[in-house]
Amino acid sequence: MQTVSSENAELRNEAELGDRLRAIFSTPEFLPILQAIRDCALPDWWLAGGAVRNTVWKKIFGDNCALTIKDFDVAFYDANSRREVEAATRTALGERFPGFIFDVKNQASFGNWRDWHFTFTSTEDGVAHWLHTATAVGIRLNDRDEIDIFAPYGLGDLFAGIVRCTRPNAEAAAAAAKAESFVSKCPGLKVVALVLMALLLANFMLSAPVFAQAESKSKMQAAPAKTARSVKSAESATSVPSKEDRAIDLVWVRPEVKVWCKNFNGVDGVSKIGGHASVSAEPDSDHPGGKIYLVHVFEDLPDHIATFGWYTVDLRSGKVGKKDI
Repeated sequence: MQTVSSENAELRNEAELGDRLRAIFSTPEFLPILQAIRDCALPDWWLAGGAVRNTVWKKIFGDNCALTIKDFDVAFYDANSRREVEAATRTALGERFPGFIFDVKNQASFGNWRDWHFTFTSTEDGVAHWLHTATAVGIRLNDRDEIDIFAPYGLGDLFAGIVRCTRPNAEAAAAAAKAESFVSKCPGLKVVALVLMALLLANFMLSAPVFAQAESKSKMQAAPAKTARSVKSAESATSVPSKEDRAIDLVWVRPEVKVWCKNFNGVDGVSKIGGHASVSAEPDSDHPGGKIYLVHVFEDLPDHIATFGWYTVDLRSGKVGKKDI
């Protein structure tokens, strides 16, 4: 039987993958590049995309993988920055590393060029909307000379050689074309289609007890209106995600939530006691401004709901925290 220790094991596994990622980039080959990008003092910067993804896959598959570093994708966020800053940074980095190409993109305006035509709220928000989960992984060197990691979908797909599009790109032709290109150059990769969130986040062959508290339906109905959805309906949408959807997506990929999802067997996401995995999101009234969202994860039962947890999500930074209600 699955126990709460599974959550700890999953957290440990993610930490171990983080250590592996740091080890790969803590080398004389990459540290000078990370140092140089840090010296450019771009606000909220991350090195992400193909440089990180292909380096890891090359490490895993060796000579059977022909993927190389085409360029270094440097993402940053500055709402007041001009395009000249991107060009100047590309030039400065190119002069320090002749022969390397640096693609520097300000995520404050980058979203407006894409098919969605909306502005991201942070670098992390922008990177989380890149084509594939293994591409949406960022690293940077902090002031203590330690490597920080940003991985909104975790590191599992990256190290398992899985090509999976992110939800905003579920129907993007570019995501499918890229996936085909990756596999043609690195046959060991596995393309996994984006399906229901329940299938994406959990292995439903495993079962687990429900760690939740019961609440009355009347109490829930009396609460302020929220954007609520079931696990199944969550992944059926492939349009541009709303702020509520973006907050929910960041919560669904948390290790403890993935463990909780294992209570719900099958495509319909029904637990042994007939409940459905559900989630709701609304702006957090404790933080005016609409950038902090409150996300409620719960099991929807016939006569009551069983809360798994409440979370706050900062859409500017992508940070998720637990909240006591």
